[in-house]
Amino acid sequence: MKLLLKDCVRYVPHEYKNEAELEAMVFEHYRVIFGENSLIFPKKKIKTPANIGTIPDAFVVDFKSRRWFIVEVELSRHRIYEHIIPQLTKFLNALKNPNTKNGLADAFYNYIKTDPYKIALLESNGIERDRYREILRILETTPDVVIIIDEVTKAVREAVEVLSYPAHLIEFKTFVREDSKELNDHIHLFETLSSTFKQENTPVGKLFQNRVHKNELVDLMREGIIRPGFRIYREYKGTLYTAEILEDGRVRLLNDSTVHTSLSKAASHITKGAVNGWRWWKYKDENETEHVIDDLRHRFD
Repeated sequence: MKLLLKDCVRYVPHEYKNEAELEAMVFEHYRVIFGENSLIFPKKKIKTPANIGTIPDAFVVDFKSRRWFIVEVELSRHRIYEHIIPQLTKFLNALKNPNTKNGLADAFYNYIKTDPYKIALLESNGIERDRYREILRILETTPDVVIIIDEVTKAVREAVEVLSYPAHLIEFKTFVREDSKELNDHIHLFETLSSTFKQENTPVGKLFQNRVHKNELVDLMREGIIRPGFRIYREYKGTLYTAEILEDGRVRLLNDSTVHTSLSKAASHITKGAVNGWRWWKYKDENETEHVIDDLRHRFD
């Protein structure tokens, strides 16, 4: 049995009574998990294109990095394939519904607009005017799915790794004083999630140092990191797809000459599913070494 020792006092693992108990702890400490510039938004039903409703446990927006997260809080004792995976599948399908992001933008804006603290947080991150449009702009990017769970078991890891869409696991444990076993004297142990993920092949559950990224291809061009015409590629189901970055930051897929407003939309055009384009598309450097496009954003660090 694992235990923590603090000032000669032993703390032993706490078994969460239910998912709601763990969820309350996540809401209490979300700014430690996701970053000081983040806001957590309560549950809201979203619907798939087939009008099937689903309710993520929370949504988080990091206004510094302009990234957002769909959060599912789970207990490892739940049936993984019968419960967790169907939930995630419905979340991802709901993102294909054109009404989903507009509905979320409305809910997020209404949640913020009358709260001086939340308004101040947006202003401190450069969002002083037209907050609704900026929120919608963030939601038009591809979210990261984050599963916060009491224990990352082999079964959980196995199930998540086969998903076509990357889902990131955070193990959140609570230890209570051995002689009381009450939550009024406890210690939490969990990994923190900074603004972005290192790269596509980051092992599930491995998190990284705080980092600030630009989120637009035009930012990379403005800094001289890439130029118009920059080529990217990805092999998918036996076909090599090649694209080029246009001067205005759009992406032209050379296989069929279609033009897309983002890396993610260009990737989704190919896969027919929700994809984080920054970690899907690849390029080769001057030494012919392969990288994911997200690596280019680390040059801002």
